[in-house]
Amino acid sequence: MARNASISWAVACLSFTTGGLILIWVFNNNGVDADQDHREFSDSMIRIIFGAFSFFLSAFKTFRKCNVWWLSFSWFYLGITTSFMLGVYPTTLIFTESLSKSTVLISFYSFSISVGELSIAVIISIASNKYENFGRVPTAVIGFAIHLLVFTLVLLSTPRYSSLRPNNDGGLLFNPNLYTSLLCGYCMGVADGCWNTIRCCIIPLLLADSRAEGFSISKAFQSLASFVVFFLSPIIDIYAHVAILLLFNILATATFIIASVQDDRKKRRIYGPKISHVSANAIDLCALENKLESC
Repeated sequence: MARNASISWAVACLSFTTGGLILIWVFNNNGVDADQDHREFSDSMIRIIFGAFSFFLSAFKTFRKCNVWWLSFSWFYLGITTSFMLGVYPTTLIFTESLSKSTVLISFYSFSISVGELSIAVIISIASNKYENFGRVPTAVIGFAIHLLVFTLVLLSTPRYSSLRPNNDGGLLFNPNLYTSLLCGYCMGVADGCWNTIRCCIIPLLLADSRAEGFSISKAFQSLASFVVFFLSPIIDIYAHVAILLLFNILATATFIIASVQDDRKKRRIYGPKISHVSANAIDLCALENKLESC
């Protein structure tokens, strides 16, 4: 354990080394003279500094768009589900006495998540070629249904306090077992793949002129939600986790559908009823976004 902890910490500290090397390169290539009373910056360095500030400013300006606030529920929900899938639920497997004796359960659980992610990616890729806009509302509905199923399964099979302490309690309806855990992992992988897919699909369409800022904001919401879940996880039981997940599952799906439907209506109002048959490559997305903002 000590060896693994030291290795993981060493890998984490590589970022400090990389950042230090970058700073050394930046300062050495700008010819800073320690004897001068003032500091001189090259034109390229000034552009880099102000470019970074302008990016942050543009990110804050993106917050003013209504689409960001509609989509923020799904981004926040992504953070909650990610922390539950990778942190909270695996903890229940370790703390449940009937499952803790297995030395390969967590490995198989992780593998089941990856299989779920890959399988839904293949399904969405195939279905998107046959059905238009399958990666938006239909995929969100699939993610909603799968998450609803897996959260119900977790609620019925997981001991209430297994996320807080070791126990030998039973589930609400039946006792947890290896196959139930793997099924939950697979379903969570499928649903996670759905929500990450719709994020990649919707941001370039609804935030066409600020895609980078949109993805940055989505990651910020996701990280904030994960922080909140991990911060509260030592004091709330699995039933509270499931209640929060079910609530945000409904909110995220509803707000995403509202944002997607509003976007479709605006496009039809501008380009006519045949907009759905126009190739995405034939539309200037940036110009489209500007027109939508003016509506």
